[in-house]
Amino acid sequence: MKQLEELAPFVYTCIHCKFCQDTWTDEPDKGFPEGCPAGKKFEWEAFYGSGRMQIIRAYLDGDLDLDEDVADILYKCSCCGNCKVQCDNDIPTVDIYEAFRAKLVEAGLGSLPAHKPLVTSIKNYDNPWQQPRSGRARWAKKLDVPDIKKGGNVLYYVGCTASYDPNLKVLAENTANIFNKAGVNFGIQGKKERCCGSTLMRMGEREIALELAKDNIQTFNNLGVDTIVTSCAGCFKTISQDYPEIAELTPEVLHTVQFLDRLIQEGNLEFNNPVNMKVTYHDPCHLGKHNEVTEAPRNVLKAIPGLELVEMKRHGVDSWCCGAGGGVRTAFLDWATEAAAERVKEAESTGADTLVSACPFCYQNIETAIKSIGSNMKMIDIVEIVEKAL
Repeated sequence: MKQLEELAPFVYTCIHCKFCQDTWTDEPDKGFPEGCPAGKKFEWEAFYGSGRMQIIRAYLDGDLDLDEDVADILYKCSCCGNCKVQCDNDIPTVDIYEAFRAKLVEAGLGSLPAHKPLVTSIKNYDNPWQQPRSGRARWAKKLDVPDIKKGGNVLYYVGCTASYDPNLKVLAENTANIFNKAGVNFGIQGKKERCCGSTLMRMGEREIALELAKDNIQTFNNLGVDTIVTSCAGCFKTISQDYPEIAELTPEVLHTVQFLDRLIQEGNLEFNNPVNMKVTYHDPCHLGKHNEVTEAPRNVLKAIPGLELVEMKRHGVDSWCCGAGGGVRTAFLDWATEAAAERVKEAESTGADTLVSACPFCYQNIETAIKSIGSNMKMIDIVEIVEKAL
């Protein structure tokens, strides 16, 4: 994790072109839709990437002191990365925001009061949901899911949300069932699994995040596994991108969709049951924008007999963010729900009856939005469809 001073040269390359405010589509002749949830919501330059760069530049130049107003602006950002994707100067905008948030934490201005219970929970329980460590593997009690200590070359890193949210334990259950049916030699850490620290890193809480990351890296390396597979896009981004900047990580890191795509390509996962559904796919930001993993989930969906996939106008790396990330859902739930509702309406416009994603946090937020606007759209994780097709 780079310090703000190391990223300063990128801040000064921003020419304030404002390309970061919109997003690309397959129909550029029809204009470019909004791409920044914060900018659209607050309708003020400071909340777009171009404005944030001006604020951070002023701080670096010594012309701006940190205060609560600055913190409010910088934390009203889901860190989706649309500004990074659209920037022709390849400015690592989200890295800069996170480094600046770390400065706010050092100054006692971050993270926000609404974030504090989450931070405390991770410190005390190794998860953000204020749940006991003993309950982390409760979802696996009735399943044939081995402990990784008993052997296996694949670690299934479940993540906090799928482990603890009772509405999302089906995600972990389906993943384990798929792995068993495909003959994958895998295991889980059970109650020994700890939070990856993604939320802490996004909010600038680096001291706690670093300690957690270092412990996880050592544990992963000592397990002797070849591959780590995770269900959560945020966990995937953190373990695959952030961890190697902290220390060497030996195992390969894949998101579930990448691993499933590989199993299909190698002939180790075959679908026998048609799934007659018309679906559209939502790209989680940490999977699409941050890692450019956009083809793997679509390959999986297209391999399922009977399934029809239709795309939303904003898709792939140019997808609209669900609004949950960067600490936004925790501190600004109404706004996060509003952003997700826009995504639901975009999904409805495709004629699909089911919205598919590959991230439990996106699932949580979009499901909240579906209920809030009374939509008939069904939210589902990709592994549920895969399990039905086996």
